[in-house]
Amino acid sequence: MSRGPARGDRVRRRSRIPVLQSGLAARSGDKRGHPMRSEDRAAPSVAVVVGGTKGMGRAASLALARDGFEVFACSRDRTDVDALCEEGRRADLRIDGAVCDVADEAALNGFIDAAAHRHGRIDALVFAAGRAYPGNALELTSEDWDACFRLNLRAPFLAAKRALPMMIAGGGGSLVFVSTIWAFTTPCDRLAYLTAKSGLTALVRGLAVDHGGQGIRANAVAPGYVDTEFLRRSIETVHGSAQTPEVLANVLKAHPMGRMVRPEEVAEAISFLAGGRSSGFNGQTLIVDGGAATKFSLADAWRRNE
Repeated sequence: MSRGPARGDRVRRRSRIPVLQSGLAARSGDKRGHPMRSEDRAAPSVAVVVGGTKGMGRAASLALARDGFEVFACSRDRTDVDALCEEGRRADLRIDGAVCDVADEAALNGFIDAAAHRHGRIDALVFAAGRAYPGNALELTSEDWDACFRLNLRAPFLAAKRALPMMIAGGGGSLVFVSTIWAFTTPCDRLAYLTAKSGLTALVRGLAVDHGGQGIRANAVAPGYVDTEFLRRSIETVHGSAQTPEVLANVLKAHPMGRMVRPEEVAEAISFLAGGRSSGFNGQTLIVDGGAATKFSLADAWRRNE
């Protein structure tokens, strides 16, 4: 079987789904289960992580590798891909990657094809790429709207569509998407983002119902505020550097635990859903936010002064 691009190489665009190894379908067994436990296989399970080199995606790639997966991750930035691969090498983890613009359908297809060529199968697909587009209906342009949906909803669908035939041929697998608590709660000035992510949770349910009988499980995680450098830069962009400390303080007050969730905590949920321990989970979205979405913010108005 031909191999995909070398570590850090740019993925070539491909027009066809690759032909998988002839023995792949023979390993399928009962397609209704497919627990994907690495200890039950001669070779480790394979996880493809779209947007897997920074923030929650990076944490997910590392968590999956520590749980026994061979990880193939992508990013638009070659430096980020190389850094993740080097981090995996130092920790003796099986992590490889390639450069890919996930909003480009042909490039995304090429990346997933490369994973299948390299490893012979795909057991788990994690879609961690995404971006928030601030603005309300008066402020958002049609270009903003289209770009938001292209990355946050269209690309996850296309990734699943490309990977599904390979996963089904191998006996099934797990699709895991990164959504947000804004799919369940409604912040101000995030209209395009919360609409796209709400659609993503519906996509998860639809995939679960349509393909559960083929051994496919589809689930999502919905993080709240996650303590990353990206979040801090985003707050600074919207509110300015002078107001950033105050905004962060208010964010912490909104969390019952008094802190934001860490990327590694979200990654644990992702790896759980990707592997066999979650074999009974299908069509679900796990909220990982430290209780922020559960807290009724107006309740503070009723709190007695102490």
